[in-house]
Amino acid sequence: MSFVRRILLHVQPLLKASQHRPASSVLCQSERSRPSASANQSEVSTVATSWHAAPLTSRSCIEVNGKDAADFLQGLITNDIHLLDGCTEGGPQCIYSMMLNHQGRVIYDLLVFSVVPNEYLLECDASLKDKLMKHLKLYKLRKDLTVSSSTQNVFSVYPDINDASFQTKAGNSEARFPDSGRMFRDPRLGLLGFRQLRETANNENNSGGITTSDELSYRRFRLKLGVPEGSQELPPGECFPMESNLDFMAGVNFDKGCYLGQELTARTHHTGVIRKRLMPIQIEGIGEDKVDVIQRDTPIVNSSKKNVGKLRGHVGSSGVALMRVQEALAAESLMCDFNGQRVDVKVQRPSWWPT
Repeated sequence: MSFVRRILLHVQPLLKASQHRPASSVLCQSERSRPSASANQSEVSTVATSWHAAPLTSRSCIEVNGKDAADFLQGLITNDIHLLDGCTEGGPQCIYSMMLNHQGRVIYDLLVFSVVPNEYLLECDASLKDKLMKHLKLYKLRKDLTVSSSTQNVFSVYPDINDASFQTKAGNSEARFPDSGRMFRDPRLGLLGFRQLRETANNENNSGGITTSDELSYRRFRLKLGVPEGSQELPPGECFPMESNLDFMAGVNFDKGCYLGQELTARTHHTGVIRKRLMPIQIEGIGEDKVDVIQRDTPIVNSSKKNVGKLRGHVGSSGVALMRVQEALAAESLMCDFNGQRVDVKVQRPSWWPT
């Protein structure tokens, strides 16, 4: 039975709890989600023009099911898999996490879904799917579980960042979309909107509450917020979870016990010293149709030519870079090299970072 079909089996009991669901929990299609005939038409119109659905072909899914699945994943991911134990009782049904290597460096960034205890769907970078499956099977040993490829298609349903009420709408835990199917609030950041799993890759028949978009537009939106995703921005074996803002995006649990790569992550957390973090940047003079034309790891320097960061990726002028936070924010000017010429770079502290 497919993951989505199992989801549908649990629609009715979850509908009753939906009015009191926490922000991280799943939203589902129902007649109750449709605006009534007497609904405020301006409100309905605002919702209908403020959300976009983009198929994410760069993301893919793996199923991990079985009696030992929870304990198995608990020893591999940075977050606490038991946060999903209440998935059938109105609790969270999606968490953000990473998998690390023995040196404590990121190898996979994940969204983990569950609507049935001990049945999990792992969303990962599609280009790393085969490697992740081998990684899981390497540690499976004799545990009672199965690891298999899933054909589910991943979509992002995200708000219009140019909308004046963007933060209000994106952070609204009661947001609903007529006929839009079943969605999971993105656990990383309320401003990101929702993840949706579909059995079809078709993006032509979205409901009146969602307009059709594409993955490049979603990536530009995500980069403007300063949220990394996938192997381009989180190159496997090259970055640390705290520098990747895992702690700011509810992707790590410091009380769960041991997991692969935990020691360095825990030590970094307890020392409280994190000098570098991924930050959103704006690159001057780059056409909006230019994608990753500036090479990854291109140095970003200040007016004294001191290296204060390096680029991870960009869509047009919007990008994300690993920066020395204090030095970058204090710099009078920042620059990077593009085709032998210096281009100006602006960096800002994301509004969603904790104070």
